[in-house]
Amino acid sequence: MKRLLVLAVAALMLTACGSTSDSKNDTASAQQKIPDTPKGKVEYALQKNRFADVIEIKGQLEEEPYTVQVEYQGKENLSSKELTVKSLKLAVVEAVYAMKELNIDLENIEVNLKFPLTDKFGNTEDDFVIKSEFSASTIERLNAEKANFKENNLPDIADSWWAHPSIR
Repeated sequence: MKRLLVLAVAALMLTACGSTSDSKNDTASAQQKIPDTPKGKVEYALQKNRFADVIEIKGQLEEEPYTVQVEYQGKENLSSKELTVKSLKLAVVEAVYAMKELNIDLENIEVNLKFPLTDKFGNTEDDFVIKSEFSASTIERLNAEKANFKENNLPDIADSWWAHPSIR
C-alpha cells in the first residue's frame, strides 16, 4: 500500500514538473512571436491589458512620430459600481504606461473604452464610457513607477477626457 502511495506521489510530481517546463516553453514561444516592428510592439503591449480586452488598434505606425488609437471592451467587476469604474480607469492607465514603457517616438495615444450600458427600458448595448487622449509630453511626465500613479487623476492630466455620466 505504501509503495502505491509513493508511486502515486512520484507520478504527480513528475506531471507537475512536466507542466512547469511546458509553460516555460510556451512563454519562450510567445516571446519569440513578438514582431520587431513598431506596429507589432504596440499591438503586443496593448493586448496585455489586465482590465480590458482589445476591440481594435489603429493609428499611424509607419513613420515617426507614431499615433495610436486603441478601443477596449471594459471588464465588469461584479463587486460594486465603484470597483467597475476603477477597473475602467485602470485599463486606461495600463494602456498609457504600455506606450511609455515601449520608448517609441509617439505623438499621442487615444484610449477609448466601451462597456455595456442599460437604458431605462432595460435594453443593454455596448457604448463608449471613456474617451481619452494623451500627448507624448504628458506621457513623458508620468512617474516611471506605475504604482505611484492614481487613476483618479486621469481626468486632470489627460489632454482630452470624456466620461459617460453613468461612471462619473
